[in-house]
Order: sequence, then structure tokens, then C-alpha cells
Amino acid sequence: MLIQAAVTNEKMTAIAQVAENSIGLPDPIVWSASQNGNLMLLKESSILKSVPVHSYQARPAARQKAAELTLDESGMILDCCATGEGLFEYKRIELLKQHISKLFPKLSEFSLITDGRINSQLGFLSRCNYPFLTRSANQKSFYSELNFVHLNHDGIKTLRLLVQS
Repeated sequence: MLIQAAVTNEKMTAIAQVAENSIGLPDPIVWSASQNGNLMLLKESSILKSVPVHSYQARPAARQKAAELTLDESGMILDCCATGEGLFEYKRIELLKQHISKLFPKLSEFSLITDGRINSQLGFLSRCNYPFLTRSANQKSFYSELNFVHLNHDGIKTLRLLVQS
């Protein structure tokens, strides 16, 4: 079971900062509960630090309903759900026919489709829950996890993008 630990003392904050820099990802730092009752800071599959569970207040990660965007294969937004309107602070009509990089600047570096499939780098980052920088209408920045689904309905190919903040 994965949980997130609230890092409270200076020593653990320094360890978390080193781990954050070595992983190259922003908060949250990810911990895993072990069978012996310790929390282990995870970096890929290696353990960086193990501390007793009772030393830190653990809390489950809060999740909201995922926002859904429909894209064409070139990354143009075809549709946005009501949850997406709230998350991005844009009206649906304002997002239509805009490139997805308007919301996720890093996606301007990628081709979404390669050889008829979702770009392997994007697929990998998606499976790893990579936090993508997200920009809302008022230029507020936050991080979101993205999941891409390639759809083919009656010969019409689209992408469904699920956004979890």
C-alpha cells in the first residue's frame, strides 16, 4: 500500500530534498509501508531511507475525479468535460481547437503519436505517474498526472486524456 508521509523534521526534509533532486520530480515524495512497520522512501525500485511509521504522520493521497479531454492525433483539443472546465478554469468552448500544450507546456516537446501508437516516452511517463506542469486560464501552475488512451471508433482515431491533479 503506497502512502505519502508528511516530512516534519529538518533531517528528513533534507533527505526528502536529496531524493526529490535525484529522482527529478516535484512533491509529493512517495513512501511505501514495509512489513516491519517502517516507511521507505522509494526511488524507482531502490530504497533510499527507512524510518518507523509512528515517527511521521502518514496520510492517504487525496484524489479528485479525473478530468477528461478528447484530442485529435495532432494534439488539438476536440472536447473537454465539466471537471476539466473547473480544473483548468477555461470554458469548454475556449479550449476547443487549442493545442494540448496550452494546458501542459511539456507536451509541446513530444509527438503524441509515433508509428500509429501513443509515443512510447509519453506512455512510460504516464505509467510512472510523472507529474506534468499544468497551467490554468489564470496562469496558475500545478502538477497533474496524465493517462493517454488511443481510440479508434469507426475509423476515426482520437486520444482520450485523463488528467488527475
